[in-house]
Amino acid sequence: MAGPWDAFSSKYKVHQESHDCLAHLIKHGARPFSTYQITEAREAFHNICLTAAGTVNFDGQTQELKIPSPYSKDGIAASVYKPNKLAATPAILIYFHGGGLCMFERKYFESSLQLLAQEAGCIIVNSDYRWLPDNKGYAPFDDGVVVTKWVLENKKSVGGQPGSKVGVGGDSSGGQIAISVTYDVQGLDFLEFKSIPVLPHPDLQYFTKLVEQAIPNQATDPRVCPLARTNLKNLPPTLVLVAQLDPERDGGLEFAEKAKAAGANVTSYVIEGVPHIFFGMDGIYKTKCAEARSYMVPFIKQFQKAT
Repeated sequence: MAGPWDAFSSKYKVHQESHDCLAHLIKHGARPFSTYQITEAREAFHNICLTAAGTVNFDGQTQELKIPSPYSKDGIAASVYKPNKLAATPAILIYFHGGGLCMFERKYFESSLQLLAQEAGCIIVNSDYRWLPDNKGYAPFDDGVVVTKWVLENKKSVGGQPGSKVGVGGDSSGGQIAISVTYDVQGLDFLEFKSIPVLPHPDLQYFTKLVEQAIPNQATDPRVCPLARTNLKNLPPTLVLVAQLDPERDGGLEFAEKAKAAGANVTSYVIEGVPHIFFGMDGIYKTKCAEARSYMVPFIKQFQKAT
C-alpha cells in the first residue's frame, strides 16, 4: 500500500518525523482543511495542535498580558517568556503565529518559543491577533502594528532593558504579519521570518478565499504580500527559514533573494525533509525543531549583550 509521502520520496529524503506527523494527524481524525467550514476547522485542530506541540520544562517565567488596542476594548492577549538565564541586555522577539490569518492560537507555539527563549537568553512576546474573515480589512496586520509599537515603548514591562533590541518574527502567515510590520513600524532591529506556509493546493486555496473576503486584492497589496513590495532595501537584518517540502518554499526563497539583491542583510536556510507544519510541533518534530532553533539562536544572540 502506497504511503502519503511515496510520491516525494524518490526526489527528497522525507524525515521520519514527517511520517510521524502524518500518523498523528490520521490518529486524531484530521481531514484536509478544505473539507471544513472555518469554525469547524478551528475546533477540530485545537487538540491536534496542542498535543503535537508537546510540553517543556521551561526554566523561566511566563507572564500574561493584555496590550491596549484601539481596535479591541479588551486589548490584545500576549504571553511573555522570560528565561531565568537572561542576557544582561536581552533581545526581545515579538512572535506572530501561523494559521492562514484565520485560525490557530498562540498557545500552540508556546513550547517551541519557551525553548527558543531559554536557549537564546532572550525575551519572547507571543502575541494573538484578530482572525479573518471574522474581522474585516487589515485586522491581523493592524494588531501586529499595535503590539509592536507597544513593546517598543514598554521594553521594561516585558522584562527588557531600555537598550534591548526588538525584532519581529513568525511562522507561515505570522511571518507575513512580521514582514508587514517592518514597513509600518520604525525602530525595529531584526526580522525573523519562518516561511513554512502552505499545505496541498486545495488547502492553500481554502485560506486564500477566506482572506479574500476581507482583503480582495491580497496578491498585489504590498502590506499583505511580501513579494509585492518594491522597496526591500530597508528591511532590518533578516533570517528566513524555509521548509523543503512546502509548496511555497520557492516563494520564501524568492523573497530572500529579492531582498538580498536590493541590498538587505538577509540569511536563508532550508530545513530538509519537513513540510509546512513542522515548526511548533516539538512533541513530534523534536530534531527538526531543534535544527531550526540552531539557526535562530545565534541570529537572536547577535542583538543582545551576554550575561
